[in-house]
Amino acid sequence: MDKMELNIIEKIKQLQNFMESNERLNHIIKITNKPINIDFMDFAEYDSDLATELLEIPSETLQAFEKAVEIMDGLPRKVHIMNLEKIPSSCIRVRDVRVKDYGK
Repeated sequence: MDKMELNIIEKIKQLQNFMESNERLNHIIKITNKPINIDFMDFAEYDSDLATELLEIPSETLQAFEKAVEIMDGLPRKVHIMNLEKIPSSCIRVRDVRVKDYGK
């Protein structure tokens, strides 16, 4: 396995950990077969580096999210990121966003 494959595998594991630690997401994944809606602010609070990657390389990160859901549930499903419009101005790094900034 090359370094890039390991990076993707590690990213998928981190995304699984995020979804497993979020009670609402974990419940939706286990109970329904609907697409998964993830609140960007919750995700950014959990892992600002991965949230930044989501903004910089969205297709790769969304594919990793979908693969993580498929591993958890056995069903391929779409993942939608919600509340991107509530991110403060683009000059602020994701790692600097705090709950108090939500909705600004």
